[in-house]
Amino acid sequence: MKSLLFHTRIFAAIVDIDLDSSFSYKYNEYVIVSSPDQSVVEFLGKPGIQENYGKILLNAYNHLPFIFLDCGELSESNFVKTILKHSGRIEAILCSLWLVKDNSVGADVTLGIGSVVEAHNTFMVHRRNFYKSEGTRAPIRFSSEELDSARSLGATLMEISLIPPSGFPESIVDLAEYPLIELGPELRTVMPNPMDDQLDKLNRIGRAYLVFLTLARQAHILPVKILNYMSILECLFVDSQDNINKQICNRVSVYLESDPALQKLVRKNLINAYDIRSRYVHGDNIPARYGDLKQISHSIDEIVRRVFLKISSNPEDHLDRKKRDVLLNSLFSLTT
Repeated sequence: MKSLLFHTRIFAAIVDIDLDSSFSYKYNEYVIVSSPDQSVVEFLGKPGIQENYGKILLNAYNHLPFIFLDCGELSESNFVKTILKHSGRIEAILCSLWLVKDNSVGADVTLGIGSVVEAHNTFMVHRRNFYKSEGTRAPIRFSSEELDSARSLGATLMEISLIPPSGFPESIVDLAEYPLIELGPELRTVMPNPMDDQLDKLNRIGRAYLVFLTLARQAHILPVKILNYMSILECLFVDSQDNINKQICNRVSVYLESDPALQKLVRKNLINAYDIRSRYVHGDNIPARYGDLKQISHSIDEIVRRVFLKISSNPEDHLDRKKRDVLLNSLFSLTT
């Protein structure tokens, strides 16, 4: 029996991100443009359902930047693997923007699938939302230089997390693990998170960047966001179960600052954040006013970003077990 072939196109409309007018940018194999035009209709393709759907998208996302990629002809056996891979890679692009500056960003990912054997078309919408450190959403402008920086930093952190920058390892998207696809006039399936059962394949940097940071960015409830920020720092700076709060507060402050006054300020922010984390986890009342929570969340967001940026310039201190022990011991000795 001859396998079906599908021509697959990915269209991701990005919300809360503002780019210069008439802006076009190549992000690896993806193209990011400032706003869609008639090319949306042409990109989504062939006459018929897809052409009409392209016109609907053009009207719906008229003033938003978007990412698009033509995956070309895919066999039935490669279809799910390709969707999982590119869905993860688009999410990685959205996450990498955070490395440049605090932002909220979302994407409506539409997959246009046209069979070249049968005359039917299917579509799937995959939505991702990330919130600012204050738990809100608001547009923010990115320049081409900032996109360049995000691309470079994101690729570095993906690589040192044991996830290659070109996408997930084949083992993560093994078709045998995901017998998902139901082909027909509509695509009815729930796509799993390919990282759910793969945490053992990530090192500490990978768990911090690809798991806890994603959870923090997706949360708009501030105690939940702060909890996951602190989990990132615990993942990177704690080496025992004794006095976890002191290990985080003392080591991170010394890791980021050499000036005692600035160390004290970082430590104060971390102490406040850890107190909120502990109260929330244990079901206690959080006395801080909502405005205080926004300020604390914003401060910790900036601290975590600075940690990742420093790690990306010298990852071996965290990847190599002996070097990590030396680093943590040196940070401990500087605070005692």
